[in-house]
Amino acid sequence: MVDVSDEYIRERYGNLGIDEIESLKIAMKKYETPWWESEDPVTVAMYQMNEEIWMADNLAKVHEGVEKILDRPVLNSEFFTDGKRLAKAVSEAIPRYFLGLKNSKEEKSEKLLESLVMLQEFCRKNNISFIQTPNYSKN
Repeated sequence: MVDVSDEYIRERYGNLGIDEIESLKIAMKKYETPWWESEDPVTVAMYQMNEEIWMADNLAKVHEGVEKILDRPVLNSEFFTDGKRLAKAVSEAIPRYFLGLKNSKEEKSEKLLESLVMLQEFCRKNNISFIQTPNYSKN
């Protein structure tokens, strides 16, 4: 078990406020092993996607792990437009990942299209410009 002292947290995450440090300490103490220190993107993604407090050292590692678990491209926007949906997809895909089951090209394309449609809808609801690319429609 890692010593989750204020010093450890400041060294790892920088100069945080007292409330942020306390939140991290509480979250970290829930775990037997410090998964957030792992070099394995899959391990980090498995835990981080089901943890409310961000403990991974970077989004790129989590992103890589999520793509491996889901066996498909994952848009950055999926983390921010509907993180709970993405976390659920990761949880559901973990057994498939460890069994070595892969998605077909059609499944990957379908999921990517769903992500683009979700991003387009998010942009529409939030009055953000979305550049419509030909061939990215459900029809």
